[in-house]
Amino acid sequence: MTHPLIPDPDARVRRPLRLVVAVALTLTVSACGWFGGDGDETDGVPPETGPVVGTIATGGGVRPAPAPSGVPSGATGANAPLPAPNGGRNFGPRSNLPTTNGTGVNGPGANGIRLPASSSTAPNATTTTTTPTRTPGVEGPNPTQIQNGSSALETLKAIATAQRECRKQAVIDEDYDGLGEYGGLVELSGSAGGRMERPLRNALLPRRLGQLNNKGEYSRGGYLYRVYLPGKGGAAIGESARGFGTGQFDPNLAEDFWCVYAWPADRSGGRTYFLGQDGDILVTDDARYGGRGRGPKPGAALRSGGLGGMLGLPAAGSTGQDQNAWRIVR
Repeated sequence: MTHPLIPDPDARVRRPLRLVVAVALTLTVSACGWFGGDGDETDGVPPETGPVVGTIATGGGVRPAPAPSGVPSGATGANAPLPAPNGGRNFGPRSNLPTTNGTGVNGPGANGIRLPASSSTAPNATTTTTTPTRTPGVEGPNPTQIQNGSSALETLKAIATAQRECRKQAVIDEDYDGLGEYGGLVELSGSAGGRMERPLRNALLPRRLGQLNNKGEYSRGGYLYRVYLPGKGGAAIGESARGFGTGQFDPNLAEDFWCVYAWPADRSGGRTYFLGQDGDILVTDDARYGGRGRGPKPGAALRSGGLGGMLGLPAAGSTGQDQNAWRIVR
């Protein structure tokens, strides 16, 4: 033991040791406060109050997560109902929320169901299907007739395009007035020269359309086709197996009128079509038209001019000279 008035030679050593011990104790206490807390505080954010919906992992452990306003306090976990927007009705658990094309609240696959686009039908609504009515005793077209009819429409459109080009390019001009005249299938396909000096090098139709039977008809896909042009006084002249020849027509009328009919190649029934210079395709149902040489008369689909003429107006939406109702194909 040293005297109070005599300096202690070991004091310089003990003072630093006490300072080290004090710092160590301070650090230990702080560490216990950081890692041994009760979880009531997390990074300085006070705990929130409200009904329990789930849990949130935080730096201070796991604590309950607050529920949005409007959620019953008894609902917990992932199936807790979400609040309805704008005060509307609530749809219940998340798994039952509606989606639109799988891209709504839940997104694709959230509940395994995708609603049809633009669907406004209630889930339990009854859908009523309207069955088209048929006239008693009149059978509708069968699948083969429908397919043949579609093919016939495409062929008629191709013929109409070729006629417009023939007229525009004036490839046929018997009166040499610079205004082109309409042609027949043999001429338009380049199969023969007809009223031209030589066959077309750049044919306006496939060559096969110029292969006509002895009735002057082209046969393809269950249909027969025949083209008519106006002769003297507007009398219709049908194309022959070899096509049209020079001097048969009134050139001025042939610059303005032409028509073609397409009808079933057999007597099994089907629709008959008409197409003229105005570009509208007309259709009628008449079992009389079917087979070689059994197509409509030239004026059948016209309103006037006689069955042998072709200068009348098409009977679009009305009765033709064959007493059939002709309607425009839409």
